[in-house]
Amino acid sequence: MKKTLRTIGALALCAVLVPALGSCGGDDDDEPGGGGVIELDGTRLTFYNNLTLNYDSEGRFKSVSSPFISNAKLLEIDYSKGSIMLGDGEEEMEDMDVKFNGRGYISRLESSWDYTDNDEGDSYHYVGSGEMTFSYSGDGNLVSVNCKMSEIEKDLDDGSVERYEEHYTIDYDWRDGNLVRAVKEGRASDPGYDDEEWNIPYTLSYGNQANKFLQTPGTIAYITFDDSLMQILAAVGLFGNGPVMLPAKFTETDEDDVESYNIVFTLNSNGTIAEERNGIHSYTYGYSAITRAAAGSATMPSCKVRDIFRSRAPRK
Repeated sequence: MKKTLRTIGALALCAVLVPALGSCGGDDDDEPGGGGVIELDGTRLTFYNNLTLNYDSEGRFKSVSSPFISNAKLLEIDYSKGSIMLGDGEEEMEDMDVKFNGRGYISRLESSWDYTDNDEGDSYHYVGSGEMTFSYSGDGNLVSVNCKMSEIEKDLDDGSVERYEEHYTIDYDWRDGNLVRAVKEGRASDPGYDDEEWNIPYTLSYGNQANKFLQTPGTIAYITFDDSLMQILAAVGLFGNGPVMLPAKFTETDEDDVESYNIVFTLNSNGTIAEERNGIHSYTYGYSAITRAAAGSATMPSCKVRDIFRSRAPRK
């Protein structure tokens, strides 16, 4: 399905035609509906990093909103249509197709775009698409991600055409219910530049703090998505269960650059996460009783569909 997207900038991106990953015990069969949201001691997450999270009448996670812009939604799921809409509260929202497995976890995201943009007086036409597939273990843990993307860029002034392609995978190693290692491997090709390859391992170690409700901490969601709106989908449970313990240390290795961060959690009296700090980012969590409407204030992230299908490895 092709969609016209109005975006800013000339960052090339994403395309795909990739088969679904192998299923685990039938849990990865695509379903039209969704769910998978974690209920936490009679409450659910309604506040994340100063953003308001909203739920529908069936208790499913529905949208992210901001009180600073009237009627603006930053992210919205339409379960009947199988789509996720993304925006920054100002421009027209862009959409991705979404499919869920039998447990209500997201099993596939895909989108395409076709639009013209101006860059410092030059006009370019972009046609591209991207797809990500997600596979889970029988315990409900995310075990692999596969993403392929490509884009054709045409210079409308001189007629030249360039094609950008990227493919990456993430494999997650869970032991005794805890994520201990993840490896992101990828390759990108861009005319005029050398092909780029990357292999980025992440390791996590744990202390003695239990993760009572198997929440997915922002530090772990960051491995899959650099985008804060997509991390919210992990926080509400749409990318499976988190670890049984809360991680105490996080290490990221990119070639010879090794960065390690201690992770500090503050918990509420019932065991839910109140705050998470890892030296790079901090995350705040707020909850409301399931019978109450969500409320809160919000800051404004910026999210574009094209960027969802790219790894954090920068394009040259």
